[in-house]
Amino acid sequence: MQSRGSGATAELLYSYTTDSVFYEYTPLPIEVMAPRNIFVSTDCEAEHSFGFEVYPNPTKEVLYIEYNFGEIYEEAEQLLNETIGKAKDKDCCFGEIRIYTIDGKLLQTKSIKSNKGVEEINIGKSKPGQYLIEIKDCFGETYSKKITKF
Repeated sequence: MQSRGSGATAELLYSYTTDSVFYEYTPLPIEVMAPRNIFVSTDCEAEHSFGFEVYPNPTKEVLYIEYNFGEIYEEAEQLLNETIGKAKDKDCCFGEIRIYTIDGKLLQTKSIKSNKGVEEINIGKSKPGQYLIEIKDCFGETYSKKITKF
């Protein structure tokens, strides 16, 4: 083995540890080279939305409304809502389900007693047609879906 100068040894060790020989000549994949786009949302409400499912739709008598308020009532989410000016209604437990006719008449109201679950509502006595199911959380936000009764 030949003796090398300290500069050559350092350069050799550097090339082994950093793979600099290949780094300079190996093209990077396009995904790595492409600039990254960052989307900053200024709409806090859009990031913290709530969804629910209503089934069967259309229905003849019984509706099942599946909901999950889990994220909305976490401590951090409550703090966020209060920071953006939404105070929790002190009389509200978890929320409320309302059923309206398509022309806006309130037919039924049912309080929600848990953070998540499935509520059963009988609309068998109502006339056939379209109805609006609305869920209101304790921060005053409402979420709605149309259903059809045959």
